[in-house]
Amino acid sequence: MTVRVRVKLSRNGFQVSTVAIANSGYESDSPEIVLPVKAAERLKLYPELPAGSRVEEYRGVGGVIVKHL
Repeated sequence: MTVRVRVKLSRNGFQVSTVAIANSGYESDSPEIVLPVKAAERLKLYPELPAGSRVEEYRGVGGVIVKHL
């Protein structure tokens, strides 16, 4: 069962309210938020990435996924 929760993300005065999936089965060693491009653009995180960011690409069933770290 998928659990969706309303979240509010903010960065440097920019804000996005949206719905997140809380139990997707994905695990990581540190907290992560995966954002659609539109949300990242509203938070001024994309297309210009913050200093020190890394980019990784993964190929999955739905195509290529680009992960910005």
